[in-house]
Amino acid sequence: MSKKHLTSDQRYTISVMYREGHSQKDIAVVLKKCKSVISREIKRNSNPKTGKYHHLYDQDMSTIRKERFRQSKKMTFYLKL
Repeated sequence: MSKKHLTSDQRYTISVMYREGHSQKDIAVVLKKCKSVISREIKRNSNPKTGKYHHLYDQDMSTIRKERFRQSKKMTFYLKL
């Protein structure tokens, strides 16, 4: 896995620290990531029903997103021209 993606362990750390009330900056320092990465992660992957960030929900969403964009794209006659 590339270094630009968060691992499930890193997502777990974000979930625990965020729930304990740590700032996004503190979480970023611990994970050695930019605070914008942490902010985007929490904003993008919070559960829309509860508004809370949870690492398991986030990991599922990440997997779904990857699969959706990995689907093969067929070349049609019009695209070949």
